[in-house]
Amino acid sequence: MDIKSVLNDELIFINESFNSSEELFKFVGEKASSLELVNSGFVEAITKREGEYPTGLQLEKFGVAIPHTDAIHIKDEFISIITLREPVAFKPMDGSSDNVKVNLVFVLGLKKPEGQLGSLQTIMQVIQDETKVQNILNANDSDSIIKEL
Repeated sequence: MDIKSVLNDELIFINESFNSSEELFKFVGEKASSLELVNSGFVEAITKREGEYPTGLQLEKFGVAIPHTDAIHIKDEFISIITLREPVAFKPMDGSSDNVKVNLVFVLGLKKPEGQLGSLQTIMQVIQDETKVQNILNANDSDSIIKEL
C-alpha cells in the first residue's frame, strides 16, 4: 500500500500540544469521526490497545509512536500524522519501564492487515532516516510532511 493514498491533509497536525496520549487520541478520534472515518468506539479502542500493546519507540534523537487499533473501528482507511510542540509520554514498544518522550505520532486507521504491514514498513524506513524525521518535525505545512514520505 502506498502510504500517500491514505493520507488526508485534514488529519495532518503540526506543532500540536497535548498533556497525554489519551488527549491526543481523543483529538484525532474527534477529527476522524467528523470525516466519517471511524466509528464511535475508536477512541476507547485505540486507548485500550495502546495500554496493552504500547507503540512508543525511542530513536537516537527522537521519540515516535505508531498507535493503531482493530479494523472493526475503522470505516475508511487513513493515517494521521501529528508533530508535537512538547513531547508526550508513551509507554515503550519494547516493554521497558521508562516512558518514551514522543515528538512524532503516526495514527494508523487501516482495515487490511497487508496494508498495515506495508504502511508500517514505510513508516519504519522514514523514522530510521534522521534527516527525514527532522524535516517532518520542522515542517510548517502538510505538503512538506507528505514530501518526506
